[in-house]
Amino acid sequence: MLGSSSEPSPGLRGTLLLLVRHGETPTTGTVLPGRAPGLHLSDRGRAQAERIAERLDGLSVSALYSSPLERACETAEPTAARMELEVHRDDGLLECDFGEWTGAAIPDLAALPEWQTVQHSPSAFRFPDGESFPEMQARIVGALEALSAAHAGGVVVCFSHADPI
Repeated sequence: MLGSSSEPSPGLRGTLLLLVRHGETPTTGTVLPGRAPGLHLSDRGRAQAERIAERLDGLSVSALYSSPLERACETAEPTAARMELEVHRDDGLLECDFGEWTGAAIPDLAALPEWQTVQHSPSAFRFPDGESFPEMQARIVGALEALSAAHAGGVVVCFSHADPI
């Protein structure tokens, strides 16, 4: 036995990735916003972002990354300010590209026959002029693998969206 510590040796230590969904927006639960620009956090979303920063306080974080969409960046800002770290934008953390469905009301989409496929067999569906779930999965996994390698042994907080997470 080399030591009594339960900590792995530095050479064997993995990277801890913390995935954080952005805070609430004025359209959360009513619209499929996708990658539409200009969607900001609601008051409740800003309060959620502050609570995330409080929750992570004291954790030794190596880096902060965010989807470039406003709602994710705004969620990251209080954590960045508290930790005195820069938020790096990473396209790999973007929301799914919902194509023609971007900005549509969820009740309108739920009336479409394709909605059942999205709900019950998502890997079999491609959003019209958009991305499939397997493509989104490959994109985010690739981004997380790259971030993990770039910050080996560290703690990385990634601010993203519900579907990619």
